[in-house]
Amino acid sequence: MNTAVTTILYIGDPMCSWCWGFTPVLDRLREQLLPHVGFRLMVGGLRPGKAAVPLDTVFREQLRHHWRAVQERTGQPFAWEGLERRQFIYDTEPAARAVVTVRQLAAELEYAYFRAAQEAFYALGQDTTQLDRLSALAVELGLDGALFRQTFAEESALALTYADFNAARQLGVQGFPTLLLQQGDRYYPLTQGYLPYDRLEPVIRGLLAS
Repeated sequence: MNTAVTTILYIGDPMCSWCWGFTPVLDRLREQLLPHVGFRLMVGGLRPGKAAVPLDTVFREQLRHHWRAVQERTGQPFAWEGLERRQFIYDTEPAARAVVTVRQLAAELEYAYFRAAQEAFYALGQDTTQLDRLSALAVELGLDGALFRQTFAEESALALTYADFNAARQLGVQGFPTLLLQQGDRYYPLTQGYLPYDRLEPVIRGLLAS
């Protein structure tokens, strides 16, 4: 396979708990493979545009159960107090749109912002559905806050975000994280769901060598 035209396509959501669990694996893969392959991030849309209904007790406990499973398997930190936030609406579209906004403003910072948004929500317990917090994360990476807000509010940012969501569905993605190896218009599945590094890396190496 010609690695010069090969890209690792990561489809995730900055408010997806298993994506947060997968982050150390992805970081390591990027460190090992990016000198040899490209990398592209696509936001998949975990819970975009949900009705303005705060978390109820049942859904809160379901999330707590999922978060515990992620923490036990991956060791990633969780700020459990984030689940106790009153009137919290679990809409992942704003955080995904923020990632796309950074892609528009400074594509080289897109993955760093995705990670920062994950950490803010899961490890620090911050509300990444709110524009103030999303803008502050962009400023922390060196972006202009006013420009971020302006771009975030434009119809093009929302359209590009939903274009990612639709592209993910067209690729048959049904869960996150999903990792594909792309060569031209061909896609090779690597994982749909969490997979540890020692199981995933040999699969990628084998495809790159074929």
